[in-house]
Amino acid sequence: WSWIIGLSPPPAGVLSLPSFESAFGISFAAWDPGSDKFVGMVVGSAVLLFVALFDLAGVQYGLLGIAGLLKDGNVPRSTSIFASAGIATMFGSLLGTSPIIIASENSAGIIEGAKTGLMAVVVAILFFFSAFLGPLLSAVPHVATAVPLVLIGAFMMAPCRSIDWDNLRVAIPSFLTMTVVPFTYSIHTGIIAGILMDGFLTMFSKPLKEPKPLKEEPIMAIDAPTKVDCVVTNDLARTSSPACLSRRFSTPHMTLAASACNDTKVDDARKLLEKLCYAPPSAPQSPAMHGRDPGEEVAAEQALKKALEKFVEAH
Repeated sequence: WSWIIGLSPPPAGVLSLPSFESAFGISFAAWDPGSDKFVGMVVGSAVLLFVALFDLAGVQYGLLGIAGLLKDGNVPRSTSIFASAGIATMFGSLLGTSPIIIASENSAGIIEGAKTGLMAVVVAILFFFSAFLGPLLSAVPHVATAVPLVLIGAFMMAPCRSIDWDNLRVAIPSFLTMTVVPFTYSIHTGIIAGILMDGFLTMFSKPLKEPKPLKEEPIMAIDAPTKVDCVVTNDLARTSSPACLSRRFSTPHMTLAASACNDTKVDDARKLLEKLCYAPPSAPQSPAMHGRDPGEEVAAEQALKKALEKFVEAH
């Protein structure tokens, strides 16, 4: 339709031979320390190195996360992945191509169940034939390729569900990385922004001491059903959280102490404790119908109340 309505010109042909004019055009004259281009070559090479490094690290982690192939949160055989990309880049540069990296479009094949590498082989064969379809493929407008790219972006957002968004120590660098990438059209720029923010939080945050573990008390068995008294103080009777609760934010790099309110776990424990304390006594049931001795039920209820009281008081 874009060709019919004039949005983009139709292809001038279908088949053409690939051009190898820049192949084996190797020159190291600019690497002469006395050359005016020496500094530019060093800076440019360093930029290409880190761009390729961050792109490879980010894309391979995202793709293996979608495929479910991560082991303990790490990329298995990542050294082989970097080595293959480096070797491909060296041979590709002899043919005049840009650095070889992992294409994020691989997620489309992974979503369909590709995990063994056969998908990559098929795509490589198709890329080989596409070299002879240059006029036809170059005539495809960008609006036609935007839709599959949006779908691929949606696929790659799936690993974000594993981010601990309640932990600001992790959420802030993650959010900054995901927002910088689309606005700068650069994956490595977003990764660098996230690393810098992570380093900033590491430098200007204070570690929080480990809380002391609660002592466990033995549960006393009760032979007969007895009434369990439950005293709820004013602090425990409040359904809202205290003014400030200490929450711990941590990553493998460091721990950040911050104050947070409305701790849902404490609220849930407090509400459950109130239900147990103020709930009307249930009608007694025979052991045969209930399957347990009434004394054991009362002992379990008493132990649960004590555990909830200790948890709420500790927080």
